[in-house]
Amino acid sequence: MDRSWFLDDAHYLAMRLARIFLKKYRRLFGTKTIGSMYPLYEPGSDTPAFYEVILLDKKGKPDGYIILSLAETHPPEIEFSLEGKSRYLRLAQVVRSDEFRPVFFPPFYFVAENMDGEYIGHLDPLPVFPSKHRPHREKFDYE
Repeated sequence: MDRSWFLDDAHYLAMRLARIFLKKYRRLFGTKTIGSMYPLYEPGSDTPAFYEVILLDKKGKPDGYIILSLAETHPPEIEFSLEGKSRYLRLAQVVRSDEFRPVFFPPFYFVAENMDGEYIGHLDPLPVFPSKHRPHREKFDYE
């Protein structure tokens, strides 16, 4: 899988936002630290609009996450959990691979695409989209 996004400006900005968020809410997050970061895409976009930051416990094990937005249309912190597996890691379990592109429909719906942009799985129940607002990709629909 192409990991060139790891060193780009968006990744750096997401890392800074994660550090600020952890510092701001230190009493809530305690000793958790930043682990892996994964880009999340909006439907139809090739640029990450969000990042999921995996939080690590004292022993260095994944425990919790923060979803941060780099888009001006969303607040900086979209969602967080103080414990448990991240949405990205749960989606990887559903598709039985880490070779996928996560597509995020805020606030709660996640889809996995293969490297050709085809649907391969999702988390949580499908949302109901009114027909005129239904997301459509050239290669597939989310139905």
